[in-house]
Amino acid sequence: MSTQPFKLDRRAYIAFVRRADVKTTPDDPIQLGIYAPGTVCLYWFDHDRGAGSFYYGFLVWARDCWGLVGFDCAKEHFHGANPQPWETALDQRHPLVGTGLGVNWRNRTLRKYWRLVPLMGMILQVEPNKDILRGYLNRVTTRKRTFTPPETKTLQDILRERGSDEHTADHVTRDQKIKSYLKVIKARRDLAFRLARLAALDLDADDETKVASLQAFNTQRRGKRISSLTDKQVRMVGAIEAQYLDQRIEVADALAQALGREFRLEPPQR
Repeated sequence: MSTQPFKLDRRAYIAFVRRADVKTTPDDPIQLGIYAPGTVCLYWFDHDRGAGSFYYGFLVWARDCWGLVGFDCAKEHFHGANPQPWETALDQRHPLVGTGLGVNWRNRTLRKYWRLVPLMGMILQVEPNKDILRGYLNRVTTRKRTFTPPETKTLQDILRERGSDEHTADHVTRDQKIKSYLKVIKARRDLAFRLARLAALDLDADDETKVASLQAFNTQRRGKRISSLTDKQVRMVGAIEAQYLDQRIEVADALAQALGREFRLEPPQR
């Protein structure tokens, strides 16, 4: 993996897994998996929601070309599709893209830090210039090194600023707090990606302004923490995605064909 700063706003997908990375069945028609929140499913018309989106996408040969489908649509429309191990493999990778860490990073990391490393990775995907955090991540994943007390305090402050919300209580256990932080930090990262994909579309002036405002709010400091989008704002993101469904269908189709070329995939033999 590259150790260059992660450019979330320039990515068509956050993470990928090849067939060789996944323990699946021989007849599984899935050829590639990607983590790309807000991407349109090939069978978008089967989705209950207007945006027709997935988070985990699976590349399949359909209608004489490559197509990207979500978890349920893969199982529904493709005999033998086994998306679960692909999703598991993507979960192992998407928090750490851009950090330079491979899937075996736990071998060099003390167990007590295993749940912190993905949090640090996802923060860096949104804030690639957070050099102190990048240094901490490199330190803790090298030869099972440990944090000093001052480093631990600084890291706790960074996580609390970015992972706490109005529902995070001070009296909860460490595991409960980390679980809460993970939910908030992952949601912010995923929304940053979705908003960047929207910003790349041909939006009208009003929607362009809305998207830019939502992008700024999603990483804005408010008091002692970084703000998160409200439920109403998240629904607004979904509404804008649904409004530009036609453009997003074209983008998803172009991405599917590009993935086939990038990974030199051959259509399965009938």
